[in-house]
Amino acid sequence: MPTNRRIVIANLDESSRAIVRQCLPPDHFEITEFDASKRASSSARVDLVIFLASRDLEDTQAFCSTLRSHVGQGTPLLCCAGRYVYPLIIQLLGNAMQCMIMTPFDAGELREKLNELDLGF
Repeated sequence: MPTNRRIVIANLDESSRAIVRQCLPPDHFEITEFDASKRASSSARVDLVIFLASRDLEDTQAFCSTLRSHVGQGTPLLCCAGRYVYPLIIQLLGNAMQCMIMTPFDAGELREKLNELDLGF
């Protein structure tokens, strides 16, 4: 069966990638790593971007803008942020984020956030 949902992940550590793979199995989703050097990613439809926020809020804001320039304004972003910066990122990015999840997270928490986004996953 061909994959019809495309998920882009960016800056996730291996444990977070494993959780994404568990919740979004590759037989139903095409999961690809974000590559800022490839402009072609902007022409392919992306259903969701999952990325890890850095400790530096300005870097996170710049990275969010980079993601938006590659995938478009309408693509939902799921930002994984450490508990130490979570409240600050919400204030900084405001409505730029569709959804946030605190790290470390588990499969149940990711599934809950995916349900919140109501993307039909």
